[in-house]
Amino acid sequence: GQGWLHAHVCRTAVAGNCGVRFGRCLGTSGTVESSLPQRGPHPSPARPVQDKARITDYVKKAFDVELEDVPFSWKGWNWGEAAVDGNSVAFKVEDHPAFEIPLNAISQALTANKREAIVELADDDTAEPEDEMIVGIRFHIPHIKDDEEEENDDEMTPAEQFIAQIKEAGDLETTGTAIAAFDDVGITVPRGRYDLEFFDKFFKMHGKTYDYKVLYSNVSSVYVLPKQDNYTMAFVVSLEHPLRQGATMYPHIVMQLPRDAVVDVTVNLTQAELQRRFEGKLDKDESGDLVDVLPKVRTKALPHMLCMWAGMWFPGRS
Repeated sequence: GQGWLHAHVCRTAVAGNCGVRFGRCLGTSGTVESSLPQRGPHPSPARPVQDKARITDYVKKAFDVELEDVPFSWKGWNWGEAAVDGNSVAFKVEDHPAFEIPLNAISQALTANKREAIVELADDDTAEPEDEMIVGIRFHIPHIKDDEEEENDDEMTPAEQFIAQIKEAGDLETTGTAIAAFDDVGITVPRGRYDLEFFDKFFKMHGKTYDYKVLYSNVSSVYVLPKQDNYTMAFVVSLEHPLRQGATMYPHIVMQLPRDAVVDVTVNLTQAELQRRFEGKLDKDESGDLVDVLPKVRTKALPHMLCMWAGMWFPGRS
């Protein structure tokens, strides 16, 4: 059922656009959605329309908030207006919402051919194997020009502007300062060269075409393994929920680290923070072979997980 926020919490946030909405769906049901600034919408399961009067009285008495009646569009049209609205991406048909996507449910947003905006959604770890879910949406946003308008390659198309708004409003752009960063790291899965940035709860991979965000909680195991050429080491990050790019799934991230590559990395923390968080096991300036420094920084960012090297012995295993 719906778990309402405590009354004094909602009253405190009324001035900051706290709200409760009732959306009428097809048939005799509707949805109740509460929202707070910085926290986004919180939808509830479908409720009978007959409950609307009771819900209206409840939110008025408990939270001093008027229930907003929002009629949804059920025409079934696949064209309309898409825009970032607060903490969601809203798609409207004739000014009526058709569907909304919470920004925190978007794992990746990018453009294709400058006229298509692709929104990839994060996997639902509570879903059953037989459940069906939306994994991505592709918006076609044409760039209509006047006859007198000159071609300008530097100008952002409407699709690129839409993706930029999603990245700016959501958590897809880097916010804050990374603990450490590695530039131009060769990765074989997914193939390309990426800049790596390590944060407190996740690390990001910035490529020429695609960006990926990997939560540390989604990492199941980490390995450093030699390759047959005796020149490179494979740094493998196994994931509980694979990265997805279109129909392609990546259950592992495989980085290719040359043995003779040397790096100098500055950890963006004060000496006091380094001592408190890492107990002197991580220096302010780390330098050495890439195959040693990168796993070391990763291990300190994810201290609860052992980085396994080839030849390591584990008690109880033969």
